Amino acid sequence: VVLWESTGSASGPGTIGQEVAANNTVYQDGENIKIIQDVLFTPSDSDSSTGTVKLIFDPNYRIDVQSKFTLSFNVKTTETAAEEYVENLRAGDWTGYAGVSGDESTDYADNSTSSEKPGFHANESASVKYRYKDNSTVAYVDQTYDHPVVQVESFVDLSVEKEWVEGSRNHPDSITFQLLDAGGNVVELEGSDSFTLNEENNWSKSFVNIPSNYTVQENVPDGYEVSYDKRISEDDDVTIIITNREEPVPGTISVSKKWYQQDGTLLEGAPEDEVQVQLMRKGTVEDSGSGSGEEHTVTFQINARGRLGDNWWALFYQTFDTQTVLDGGSIEFAFAAPSDASGVWRLGLLAKVTESSSTNSPIDTGNTYYFGNQTEDGLAINAPIYRLSDVKENTVIKMDVYDVWGAHVNWLNFANAPYMRKHYVITNPEAPDPTPGEDETIQYGDPLTLSEANNWQGKWENLPAEDDNGNAYSYFIEEVTIGGEPAQFTDYEIDYVNNDGIEYGHITVKNTAPVNYGYELPETGGRGISAYLIGGIFLLGLIPFYKYIDHKKRKRYES
Repeated sequence: VVLWESTGSASGPGTIGQEVAANNTVYQDGENIKIIQDVLFTPSDSDSSTGTVKLIFDPNYRIDVQSKFTLSFNVKTTETAAEEYVENLRAGDWTGYAGVSGDESTDYADNSTSSEKPGFHANESASVKYRYKDNSTVAYVDQTYDHPVVQVESFVDLSVEKEWVEGSRNHPDSITFQLLDAGGNVVELEGSDSFTLNEENNWSKSFVNIPSNYTVQENVPDGYEVSYDKRISEDDDVTIIITNREEPVPGTISVSKKWYQQDGTLLEGAPEDEVQVQLMRKGTVEDSGSGSGEEHTVTFQINARGRLGDNWWALFYQTFDTQTVLDGGSIEFAFAAPSDASGVWRLGLLAKVTESSSTNSPIDTGNTYYFGNQTEDGLAINAPIYRLSDVKENTVIKMDVYDVWGAHVNWLNFANAPYMRKHYVITNPEAPDPTPGEDETIQYGDPLTLSEANNWQGKWENLPAEDDNGNAYSYFIEEVTIGGEPAQFTDYEIDYVNNDGIEYGHITVKNTAPVNYGYELPETGGRGISAYLIGGIFLLGLIPFYKYIDHKKRKRYES
C-alpha cells in the first residue's frame, strides 16, 4: 500500500511529496491515526554527500511486528558521474565504474540493474535506528543497509568491430552478438536482437545514439575464447573490439601486442616498428648431483733435500702443491722436476708416486705425459700419468724423483720445487643444487619479434609440460626490446595480461606510449562517488518501540 508519494524532484530543503489517503486509514485503540508524519530532504554542500532523505513516523503510531516498510526514491546521476564514467572507460575500465558493483539483493521490485551489476553507489549510507522495550528491558537497534548502484544516463555512437588473433586463420565466416543493457538484458534495436559481423560488412557494425552503458556479448564460436576491449574517441564515440582466439592448445603459448595512449585508449597504429619478447620458463630445482658437493684437498709431496731441523741435507717429503676435488671426483696428474733453482733442466727428472694416504681411492697409471724436449742433453721428458679416482677424503700423495733412465735421484734440492712442471686434469661430478625444491627461471629459446608484418602476434609450440621428475613447468614472457632499444631504457610503460606463469595459453603485452598521439583529453574534476547522488542517505529516524503485553496476552509495540 502506498502511503506517501512524490512525482517531482528535490532541490531544496523541506518536505518531499505528500501523503495519500492510505496514510490516514490505520486505527489503533479506536482512533484514526497517521502512519508517516513527514519525508524530508536536507541538501548537503560537503564532498561526501549531496543530501539526506529522512522518513519520520507519526509518534502516535505503533508499528506492528508483522509490518514491512519500504522507502524508495529515484536517484539521478550528475555530470560529475558522467565525466568520471567516460574517464574510466578511456583508462581501460571495461564497465566504466572503477570496479564498483551493487550489493546482493539491492534491486527494487522487478528491476535488475543493481544486484551485482556495475554502477556508482546510489547512497553513501542507509540505516534504521530504533529502540524497543521488552518487559523491563530496553533494546537499541542500529541496522545498516547495503549499497545499491545506479548507471550513468548518457548516449553515444557505438561501433562494434571483430578481431581474430594468431592461430585463428581458419575462423568461421561470421559471428553474431547481442547488445545488453545495464541489467544484462538483451536489447532489441533496428528490429533485431542479434547482429552479424562478417567479411561483407568488414567485420564491423555501428549504432547511433544509444545508451552509453550498453555492452556487447558475443555468441562465442566453438573452439574459441573471447575478450573485449573498449576504445573512446576524442568525440566520446565508443568502439568495442571483440577478439577471438582459438582455445589454448597444450604445449603452445601465443602472444599478441597492443599499444595504448596515456589516457588508456588503444592506438590506431604502432609508434614503433617492432618489439622483441623473450619466453621464460620456471621450474623446480632438483638435487640431480651424484656427489655431496663436499670439497677434498689433494696434497702433493716430493722427496727432496732441504732443512729438517738443523740438517739442511736431510731427505724427506715436502709439500709442493695442492688441488681441490669435489666428493666423488677424480684428478689426473703428472710431474717433471728441474735440477736446480734456476729452472734449468739439466737432466730429465720424473716424479713417480711412492705412497697415497687414501685407502678408498685407487691410483691408476696410464700413458705418459710429454713435457717436451727440454733437457740439456736433448732428452725428451715423458712423465707417467697417474689418476686418483672417486676421491672421498683429503689425500696426501708422496712422490720420488727418478731420471729418464729409471735411477732414483736422492740429491734433488727442494728449493727447485717452485719450478716443477705440472699437468692436471680434474673431473668433478655434477654438484647438487644448493637450493633443491625452489623455483628456477631460465630463458627458453630465442626472443620472438613482433611487428606489423605478423600483425603483432606470434607463438611458441611444442613446449615441454614437465621435467624428467614430473615437476610441472610454467611460462611467462618478458619484453626485451622496443623499437630496437632495450625495453627498460625506453619511456614506454610495460604491462602484461595472463603473464603470472601459465602452462599454455595466450599472453598479451601492453605498451603505453609516453605521450598521447593525436589529441589531448580535457581536464576534469571529481567529487567522489557521493557526488553522483541527488539523494542517497536515508534514515528511518529514531523510532522508540516499547513492548508490552495487554490484557489479551497479545504482544504489541508501542512508540
